[in-house]
Amino acid sequence: MVKKTTATSETYVVISIGSRFLRVGLSNGTEPIIHHYPTRGTSDNVIESHMFDLNNNVGLTISQKRQLQSNLIINENKYKKFHKLNQKQNYKYVCVDSFGGLSISDENTIHQLLFDIFSVELMINPKRYKVLVVDNRLSAVHKLQISKILLEKFQFKSLVFVPEPQMSVISSGQRNGLVIDFGWNSVKVHPIYDFRSVMKSESWEDKLISGRSLHLKMTEYLSGLNDPQIDQLLQGPDSFEFIENLIMKYCYVRRKETISDDSSQFEIMEGVSIPNSFRYEIIESLYINEILFDAVSQIINNLDIHIRREVIENLILVGGISNIPGFKLRMIEEFDTKSNEYKVASNSCLGSWTGASIYSNLLQQQQQQTTKLEITKHDLNSITSSTGFKLFSFSNHFKS
Repeated sequence: MVKKTTATSETYVVISIGSRFLRVGLSNGTEPIIHHYPTRGTSDNVIESHMFDLNNNVGLTISQKRQLQSNLIINENKYKKFHKLNQKQNYKYVCVDSFGGLSISDENTIHQLLFDIFSVELMINPKRYKVLVVDNRLSAVHKLQISKILLEKFQFKSLVFVPEPQMSVISSGQRNGLVIDFGWNSVKVHPIYDFRSVMKSESWEDKLISGRSLHLKMTEYLSGLNDPQIDQLLQGPDSFEFIENLIMKYCYVRRKETISDDSSQFEIMEGVSIPNSFRYEIIESLYINEILFDAVSQIINNLDIHIRREVIENLILVGGISNIPGFKLRMIEEFDTKSNEYKVASNSCLGSWTGASIYSNLLQQQQQQTTKLEITKHDLNSITSSTGFKLFSFSNHFKS
């Protein structure tokens, strides 16, 4: 018999909203429930309507865009084949990263997913809990939409947004660190000192090296092999899952001293093989590059000289891509090689959800200060009118 969870004065519901995953759990629990966002069931009409919209595709590098434009002139059928596969991936899943906020359909999907988690898996009554949401640079619009779902539909007592980079540092057991988030839509760099962001300007972000870009490069390469079996997999309903499985199950990153030529073949399933070098070359070419290393070096050099060592000595690599075998070790090697003044080190990180769970215990001990951070249904109503949200009335809680 499953024991129903009971609320205590020390318990928060902790929610981490990522680009592709939703993590939900109780602050006194050991780990969250993790869910993929459901598929949308994209139609071919949506794919075709975006066929030649190159500028809006943030997953493509500049060279890829030029190559696609060249293919449009030289080999239109080849271009259409790759771009159609690309758009099928772009529009398949619920997206919480779009600047304009969630669509009505996606908002309803997330609401239903949370309802199932609360009622079936956690077995809780949200009215008896406060909720803490990990904020991975959500826009103000996203925060409002999420607040409406949690405070109006589920009627949580209150809501607090907490920054994802600081939660990652907490979960590493340190107060300082350089958080590099290898996310689905971009790579972000956040220097943290004493649990505070010490970036002198907006956190550095590059949308051309991302999980989406890796998917697109994999799709482009496999499509170029002109293998009938692979083409069938890429054009099938599970093409996204095929690429994802290939990346997470078979790809890896080499140590610097093991780099050598490789002309062997690797069988990814019965009767289907790819060049073995494909398993590491695409990842290394995308992420082991001077753009990222130079950006991190500049960020460190721009910090106050007295805190640089404490920040760089706790390099925290997070995001799905960082879990690829060999990725973290190679990154630390590369950063250490390029860092002349400081020794680059890394501590184990349990993830931002765990950090937020730990942080919630601190909130209970500082109840008076916590009240200043909380968003209630009353706060939400104060910026809502019959025609929508009053943008100029946003409180600091909603600002990104």
